[in-house]
Parts: sequence; structure tokens; C-alpha cells
Amino acid sequence: DMHDGDQLFFEVFDHDNLGKDARLGYAAVGWEELQDESATLKETLVLEESGKKDKQPATMNVKINVLKRKLEMSSATGSMTLGFEKCYRLYVDLKSARGLRDADSFFGGGGSDPYCVCNIVGTGKAKFKTRALDNKTDPVWNESCVLGDFHKGDKLLFEIYDKDIGKKDDFLGKCEISSQKVLAGFENELKLQETGVVNKKPVEAFLSVAVKAQKRSAQGLAPFQGRRGLVENGSMKYELEVQILSADGLRNADWLSSGSDPYCLVTVKGRGKSSVRTKTIKNEHSPLWRHTDKIEDFYHGDKLAISVRDADRMKHDDMLGQVQLETEQLIPDGFEGDLKLRNTGWKDPEHHPVFVTLVIKVISRQKVDS
Repeated sequence: DMHDGDQLFFEVFDHDNLGKDARLGYAAVGWEELQDESATLKETLVLEESGKKDKQPATMNVKINVLKRKLEMSSATGSMTLGFEKCYRLYVDLKSARGLRDADSFFGGGGSDPYCVCNIVGTGKAKFKTRALDNKTDPVWNESCVLGDFHKGDKLLFEIYDKDIGKKDDFLGKCEISSQKVLAGFENELKLQETGVVNKKPVEAFLSVAVKAQKRSAQGLAPFQGRRGLVENGSMKYELEVQILSADGLRNADWLSSGSDPYCLVTVKGRGKSSVRTKTIKNEHSPLWRHTDKIEDFYHGDKLAISVRDADRMKHDDMLGQVQLETEQLIPDGFEGDLKLRNTGWKDPEHHPVFVTLVIKVISRQKVDS
């Protein structure tokens, strides 16, 4: 019952009659390496966390025969996958507004306390809300968000409100962008509708936004660009540029708030030891990091471990999802796109897919002594 995106996981233990069996190491083979129908994979796998202190790694030899089976999918799972294949991720920059009416003053002075709500109208349901700015009629938010489920035919709706205490928030105006304009990319001012009246004249107000759409893949896999063993492990050293763009679909690991506090960690596993980490974004299910960094010691045979975690002060950071890339998934052409995360903490992960979006470029390579 191995499915697209699964891993075949091997663990080696020391059998102990008196105590708990000690683990001697583990290794994994990804679904991507088993794609050829009726293929046989013979491989020597390096065991991770073997506890060996010398330079000679612990290994295990495996032989895997691949026999494809066609299984009937449930209607629920099938419709979800089909819908996701037609889905787009939106990067939305909520920049500023100007000309908003003052909803808080009785005498025409001061300003409102405006915030903007951006949500998809149609098949998609994603939503984002900016912070409220005190006493502003020309607010500058400069906030960005990821909306992960935009479909053709949907619209992007923006609504601006004045935050109030003790009564319902006042409505300051709205505007929308059509599906065609969203998918083509949009950056401009939009004239707000239903902005209210001041001195018997309609208020003219505007919202400045930028939107970029990116088509999604339900698989979220990094294909293998070559087979293992073609280059000797440790004989090549690579410099990588890692752009950690965003994640979406994260669970709420903080039960006292409406979202987690996610950050992304990328670590070299093997001869290299570098790691890069994004900033932590508070209270968010779909964080937008846009973090760029370099890894200067990625050796052939190393792996790149990618994890998204929830930052906690009083306890160990919660795991929100992880994935690991082999050298052959990165070399020679790098990677750009979605990666589907495992160990996400969702009770029903098939219906709650979690993705991280990265761009990994190979900047340089050089031969070294292995």
C-alpha cells in the first residue's frame, strides 16, 4: 500500500532480551526513486544516527521490486486531489490605502483605526487580516500573506474596517479583483466602493495592492535528477542559494491562539553542517517568509533536511512538518516549487496537505578530497 509521496523506512535494532532494543540506525527510500514500473532497485543505504564515531559509515544493502497496483480512490479523496491540481497559490501584498473617511470623530478631525480583510470568494476560502493602525485615514500596512486555494473563477475581495471597542466595527469600503486579473498578476491602486459620505459628498478612497499567482501541484515532490553512485560521495562540494518563500496548511499548535508561530529550518545532514533559519511569524497558518540565504558546505551524498516548527518559549518547539531531500534531488539543476511535508500533526493528513515552497539554486561546485 505504498502511495505517491510515501517513503519506505528502514530501521536496524540491537535485540536485547533484558532491556529495550537499541536502535542502530535508519535509512529511507523515497517514492520518487521507485517510479519505474516493474523496476528493481538495488541500493546500499547509509544509516543515519548509527552512533559510529569513525569515518566509515554504517550501511545496509536492500533490494526492492516495484509492482504497480491500481487502486480505486474514494470520491472524497479523488475530488480533493483533482481540485488541488486546479488550484493556485496567491502572494498578496497589502500596501496602503488613502482617502478613508474618519469614522471615529464627531467633529471632522483625527482619523479611523483601519484594518484590511482580504479573502477569496468562490471555491477557495482562504482569508487574511492586517493589523489595525490607530488614527489613520491614509494607512500604510505593508503586510504580505499567502492564500493557498484560489481557483479559476474565484474573485479576490478586499474590505476595510475601522476597529472599534464596544461596538461593531465601521465599514470603510471594499473592492475586488477578477479571476482573470488575479491569474495574470496585478499591481495597482483600486478604487474603493461603499466608502460612505462626508458633507453630503461620496468619499473617494483607494487601496494599493499587488497580487502574484502560482499554479500548484498536489504531489509536492522533488524528482530525482540522477541515480545514486554516479558521483562518489564527498568528492564534490556545492554552494547552494536557498530561498524559503512560504508554507501553508499548517495546523494550530498553540491552543490558546488562532494559529501557530512558525519558522522554517533547513539543515545539511552528512559531511556538511550548515543550517539556515527564517524569522518566526506569529499566529499564522500560512506564513510568508521570503528568506534568502546560502549554504556553502553541501557535499555530494549529503541530505537537506527541511522542517517547519512552532516556536515555543516554555516547551520544546512543536513539529509542524518535515521533508528530506537527497543529493540527487538537488544536483545538478536545483529545485523550485512545493514540497509536501510529512509528520504534520494532522489526524487526517490526506485531507489536510501541508506544503513548504522553496527555490534552491546550485551556485558553484568544486572537486574535493573525499
